[in-house]
Amino acid sequence: MKKPLNFVRIVGLVALIVALVFACHEDQNLLLNQKVKQSAQAAVDNSQMIATAQDVVNVTASAFANQGITFGRVADGHDDDDEFECKPSIINNIKIDRSHPDSLIISGTITIDFDSAICGDSAEVRKGKIIDSLMLVIVIKDKSVFKSFEKITFQNYWKDSVNVNGIISVSAATGSPTVVKVNGTKIKYHDGSSSSWSGDLVFTYQRSGVGNTYSSTMTLTGSWSGTTRSGTNFTANITKEIDFKAGCFGHRHKFIPVSGTVVITANGVVSTIDYGDGTCDRIYTITTAGATTEHHLG
Repeated sequence: MKKPLNFVRIVGLVALIVALVFACHEDQNLLLNQKVKQSAQAAVDNSQMIATAQDVVNVTASAFANQGITFGRVADGHDDDDEFECKPSIINNIKIDRSHPDSLIISGTITIDFDSAICGDSAEVRKGKIIDSLMLVIVIKDKSVFKSFEKITFQNYWKDSVNVNGIISVSAATGSPTVVKVNGTKIKYHDGSSSSWSGDLVFTYQRSGVGNTYSSTMTLTGSWSGTTRSGTNFTANITKEIDFKAGCFGHRHKFIPVSGTVVITANGVVSTIDYGDGTCDRIYTITTAGATTEHHLG
């Protein structure tokens, strides 16, 4: 009688072990699928971060150009009446110090107020304020030589469906790229979720001409890290510089990314943003764990 009993016990034990193995394997698959989804979402959030940084840099540079400050940073596009789809009021508190024999020092703040913006029939939505504190030094003997530093803050600023909050620092100088430093800047969405990030974005412009505030070409490099709207930590690195092209759709002189790649790692899973082959099509792809999805620029 003992042998059959032992046999039954052994069979039962083996069955239990097999069940546990399958259950563990299923749990691992579920966990992996969750991590893949979180990495893919991190890539989507990062594409929004890049678009937000580009937008803030361009809006502030265009505001300076609007106020006649044509040295320092550069904006995308060309000098026409099409810089803003929603035209804000601009409050200029800039002062010029001419007391130095070899240089001009331009300092103060420009407030870009979209709460009183005129949007006409534009589908673009902007509200709130962007406040840019500037220090710009220009060499008098050679006005193409400059150095600038800015601190950009926000007051309930919304661009379409996202709210931007925090501090962005921007520095530029003759012969050097524009460096955007982001430190814990948050992007909040209408559903109440938010993402945050810190790092450096390096914009390199080719000016349309000496003393011209507008650019004809632009590239972007850099790396950063942060937390996605789902609370997942990530790192991001531009592995192939992002090229931006102007005038893709005729009626605008605005840059859009047309090529370049960004690698995002979240929960040990890698996602890649690919902006394309240089074609003006507003399409970019995200590849995560061998699966590629297509997305469209806003």
